[in-house]
Amino acid sequence: MRSQLSLEFYNSLILMSLALALLIPIFSFLQESIKFESDAQVLEAFASKISTMLYQVNLENGLEVKVLLPKKLGSLDYNLSFIYGKNIGFIVGKNFQYSFPCPPNVNNTTITPGSYIIKKESGVISFYESSSI
Repeated sequence: MRSQLSLEFYNSLILMSLALALLIPIFSFLQESIKFESDAQVLEAFASKISTMLYQVNLENGLEVKVLLPKKLGSLDYNLSFIYGKNIGFIVGKNFQYSFPCPPNVNNTTITPGSYIIKKESGVISFYESSSI
């Protein structure tokens, strides 16, 4: 009787360890999926803020906006890129590119994280490096 209980106990331990071994990859996958979702949400929110600032600068003459671009968006390294004459800006990273709407009169430029002043001069929106905000 005692050996029967020991055998059942060891069998249940083996089954539990196999179940756990199967669940670990699933939890890892879910964790990566959550991380991807949060990075995507950060990109979308950041793009919306930059887009709003650029349209505001475009609409109001003489408006200067000081902005601090963070070193990372979530866990992602990035640059901002604009092409004059196009209504689209880009957040460009190592393995991704995210586009967002912007006025067509943003100067051709690639912006790295840092402190900037955004202003419109002679009808063109430009980013000027700033020592601090």
